[in-house]
Amino acid sequence: MIDAACFPGSSGSPVFIFNEHGYQDKKGNITLVSSRVCLLGVLFAGPQQILTGDIRVVNIPRSLKQISFSSIPINFGLIIKAEHILEIEAAFKKNFPFL
Repeated sequence: MIDAACFPGSSGSPVFIFNEHGYQDKKGNITLVSSRVCLLGVLFAGPQQILTGDIRVVNIPRSLKQISFSSIPINFGLIIKAEHILEIEAAFKKNFPFL
């Protein structure tokens, strides 16, 4: 899961880490001088929250109630980690060799 605004249609987008002035690795070692760019993974979902609200009709009597639905991003994204992309490709080729 990443903290980013992910919109419908952006699935399949690469997700990178860019550390411009230094970074800390998994072991806790700090590198301050160099920068790095690395592939974190590929976006496959951007959860959204569905909100409902009333549409108010003024001076027009109605017997049906109209409700508005709005989807808004919740600024999270789900990714397939880079280390698993080749595993998925191999499984796909195994199950669909004719493609």
